[in-house]
Parts: sequence; C-alpha cells; structure tokens
Amino acid sequence: MENKSFAGALGTLTEQLASGMDLEPQQLLQAEASCLQLFELIGAQATATSDPRVALAHATFTEAFSRQSTRATIIAASTVETTAAHALHVNEFDDLRAGLTDFSAEPVFAPGRTLYKDAAEALSSVLGLNYFEAARRVSDAHLVHARRDITGAGCAPRFTRLAEHFAPHPALDSAPDSTASGDRSWQLPEVASRPDPREVLKTARALEKFEPTDTTFEGIPTSATATASDGELLESHAATYLNEPQVRTRNKRLNTLIRNYKEENGETKTPQLGLFRGKVVNGVHEFIVRVRAMDAEVWESLIAQADNKRTKAGAAARASCQTADPSANPSAESSTDPAPSGQAAGERTSQNDGTARPETKAGAEPESAPDAEPEIDELWHSDDPIPDWARTHEAPNDAGPNDAGPAESATPDLAHPLNGPPVIMGDCSVPERRLNALNAILRNADPGSTGQRVTPEIVVHANYADLRDLASLTGLSAHGVKLSAPELRTMLCEAKILSPIYNADGVIMDIGRDARLFPRWMKLAARDRDGGCLVPGCTAEPELLEFHHFKPWAKGGRTRLQDCCPLCTKHHVMVHSGYLTLVKIKGLVYVILPKHLDPDQIPRRNTYFART
Repeated sequence: MENKSFAGALGTLTEQLASGMDLEPQQLLQAEASCLQLFELIGAQATATSDPRVALAHATFTEAFSRQSTRATIIAASTVETTAAHALHVNEFDDLRAGLTDFSAEPVFAPGRTLYKDAAEALSSVLGLNYFEAARRVSDAHLVHARRDITGAGCAPRFTRLAEHFAPHPALDSAPDSTASGDRSWQLPEVASRPDPREVLKTARALEKFEPTDTTFEGIPTSATATASDGELLESHAATYLNEPQVRTRNKRLNTLIRNYKEENGETKTPQLGLFRGKVVNGVHEFIVRVRAMDAEVWESLIAQADNKRTKAGAAARASCQTADPSANPSAESSTDPAPSGQAAGERTSQNDGTARPETKAGAEPESAPDAEPEIDELWHSDDPIPDWARTHEAPNDAGPNDAGPAESATPDLAHPLNGPPVIMGDCSVPERRLNALNAILRNADPGSTGQRVTPEIVVHANYADLRDLASLTGLSAHGVKLSAPELRTMLCEAKILSPIYNADGVIMDIGRDARLFPRWMKLAARDRDGGCLVPGCTAEPELLEFHHFKPWAKGGRTRLQDCCPLCTKHHVMVHSGYLTLVKIKGLVYVILPKHLDPDQIPRRNTYFART
C-alpha cells in the first residue's frame, strides 16, 4: 500500500468513527487489538529514526497517548463496575480469556456466590494488578467520572467540575484531514494547553480527604462540601487553577489551596520548633531545623544568596567549600578561583569569554556589551547612596569620625527583627535554645570580619491600606513565606519601608534616575512590582535576578522603573538571543514566547509570584 493510500485509509476510518458509526462487539475488540499492534509497530519505527524532528513529534504523540490511556483506564474501571462484570459466571471469564465469547448471546451471571467480590478484585485478577491499584482506579472513577447509586446504575461523580477537566476531548480536533495533501496531512495533538488527567486525579484525591464518607451507593447522595476561606468550594478554585497553562504556576496554586485549607481547618499537626540532631552516615552529620515564618525568610534569603555565584558572598561560599574539600569537585567553576597574578583588584574575569573587565559604577561609560549585567550583583552590593525619600533618621554608614551624630550603642537592639532572637512563647526547650543560638549567629554577623559573608535580607510585601489595621495585617515575603500579624508587627517596629505607588494598571508611578546601571532601590521596586522573572512559569529566586533595559542603553534606552525588566540569567540570555520578545502594554512589560510554545503569540506575564 502506498503512503498516501495508507494515510487516507486511516483518516477515513477515524472520521467514520467520529461521525458516530457503531461497531459490533467483535469488530470493536478486533479494532482495539489492531490499534495496539499498530501503535507498537509505529513506535518501533519512530524510535529508530535519526531525524530529531520526528523524535520530538513522536514524543508529543506518545504523551497524548499516555494521557488518553490514563483516562481510558479510569473509565474502563468504572464501566467494569457499573456493568457488574465481577458477577459474571466463571465460564464467561474462561471464554473471554480464550477468545470464544459469543457476544450475540446475553451475558450469564453467577447464580449464587460470585467469583469476585467486587470490580476491584475482578480487575486485580484479570489484569494482574495489585488489588490496591485496582481499587484506586475504581475510587478515582467515583471522583471524576461516575459513581453507582443504590440501584447500581451510574450517576454523577463527586467532583463534577473536575470531571469536566478529566473528560476526553473531541477526537477530531487534532485529527488529520484526509483531503489534505503532502505535508499538511497531519498535525501535532494539543498537549500543553490541556489539563493533564494525572493532575486532575491527583487534585481530586487531595480534595477527597476533606470530604465526608461517600454514601451515594447507600441511598444518601453526597457532593463536594469543603469550602475555602472565601466561601467558594475548593473544587471550584481547583478547577480554575487547572486552566493555568504554566505547570509550575498551576502546581503552586493548587498546593497553596490545599495547604491553606489544612492550616485553616486544623488538618495538620504543628511540628515541634527547634534544632534537632539527625543520623550520621559515613561521617556526615544530619541536623533538622524547624523555624517560624519570620526566621524562615532569613533562611530563604541566606540560601538564595549563597546559591548566587554572581555575588561576592556566593562566590566566597563556593571557594570555602573547595578549600575544605578540594577533591570533592575537580571540575569546579572558574568563577570561584582567585584572580590570576597581575590582575587588578578592581577587575574580574568574565565567565563567557575569559577577559578581564573593570567594575563599572552608575553613570560610568560601560566597557562591556550593551545591557550586560555585572557579575557582582549590585542589588545586594551597591555603593550608591539611597534616595532621600528612602533614608531614615539614622546616621549614614559612611559618616566620618568628625561627623556629628549620636554614638552607636555597643549593645544590639534586640527589638530589630534581624538582631533579636525569634519570638518563642513560654519556656524554651533544649532544641529551641539550640535554634536561638544558631539564629543569633545568622542575625549578628561580625562587622569586623574581612571575609565575604552572606547577610540575609528580608523583603515583605503588604498593602498600604492594610497598615491601618495592624491587628489583622499579614504579609508575604519575597520568597513566598507567609508572615502572621504578630511577626509582621515585630518587623515593622524598626523596618525600612519601601512604599511604591501603583496606578490602576499596576505600573509604579516614578520616573527613576538617568544612569547606566539600575540602583538598588529601583531593583527592589521592580522586583516588588513583578515578583520575579518576567517569563511565564519561571521560578528563579529573587536573589538570582538580573535587570534588563527594555530598550538597550546603547540604543538610547533609559534607566527607569518603566524599563527595568527582572529576568533570570537563562531568560536574560534568551532575550538577547532573540528567542523571547519583550513588549509594553499600558506601561507594563510582557513576554511573547516562541511560536512552538505559544502559536497564538499572546503577550503574557509571569503569574507564579502573584500575591493575590
């Protein structure tokens, strides 16, 4: 058979089945057997290809088959249950296995005690499954496909909104056009833009834990009852979040929904606070640390800054690791090596081309490529003074010995959230005392030390209008840590507050300053506005951001908040390489993804860091 005739025959058969043509049971099973064999044979040819385009297309089709298989296994389990297949006569099972079943005759059921007690046991034996796996499939079907009522007939599932996401889509929306010619006789199935049935099942199982026992089969119909703090059903929120196209953002919202419900309804037990000894394996000691929200942000900031090899502290952390164990990483990054002999102290080696580049301050003429960010992140290490509106009444750090000002006390102010121990009510246990000591080390870095040390920084987002009601005020840190009202009030005692003003479109109303590099206060304001990297679905830590000019500086771009675009290193390179396009809509910067990721080319913003 010629290739065109083969493709035409498959297309015609697909269209006939989609149009409603019914097959006899014998024909149906023959078609399923042929499809299984056809899939195996086609897959063998596809995996033997040397064409990367065919390999990628085959992976897309395989993913579509996998998702359809997930749906089919659950729906098939439901069909076995609603047809009472477990109650068939033993001879029917034998004939079915031998392929001798006469489908023109009515099925024969066991007259008394059945061979299998329920659908799960029948599936377990016939399919060779673990019983619990078979029972899970039947239970999943009750959640998102169909249940049985008191008569044994099928009825609506428990989560009807989730069932809409789980249901298979029309068969022809990605089917080839049999009348098309040449290379247009096929097209890839839509996979990324549709809910994954595995995620739907995972969400349904999580929500089921908050629901009472299902008594529909006993004659007492039940439906979803668990509600969120706003009074809406958890299922409704989950169904909305499943429409989010970015998988990381989708997972974050679903996990947050479930976690918030557990916390609000006392579904989780609060673990003991403190520092605990763990096990020792091959000389490696394990310690377990449990902290409150305010201290958690200190740890998050510490970890993120230590992970950032572009900062002095992050580079020093890597260098100290190499010094402690030089054989642990023989292929260490060159950025952690000391400067070569003869290199000036104010110069550093570029990771890209190995050339020495002098440090550049704001206003200086750049010697590097346009818009290239310095390897030392000025967000955390800047010599620029802060603007007047951001200053406090304290004496500046660079005040000389002859400058007037009150003498600083040698005793640290314990009321400051970065100086005092964590607020722990009642008597401290031994693990809590250990934790207090460790937090004191993190909070009170020796100012006389000449080594590069990571200094944790806490940035909290709160609404200005909420500051009027401090009793119920809560905040969200830059790393997504929720702060309760008492913890946030403690931080506000002597905190330095950055208060950007937004218009109705979410644009900060400030013109910035005309300088080459973005100053620290402007980076903080841009990070507060966008939350993180602008590219949808990116979850890079705030400390790892680079700040890109919307219009390159060398081409007349300005250093201002409207043009300050937070990007992670990976996506910053992709913007300069032309893979990602930045556009402005009502003063906000949006990202247009490549066509193979977004055929509609819709400008999008990252919603992963959304605080509402």
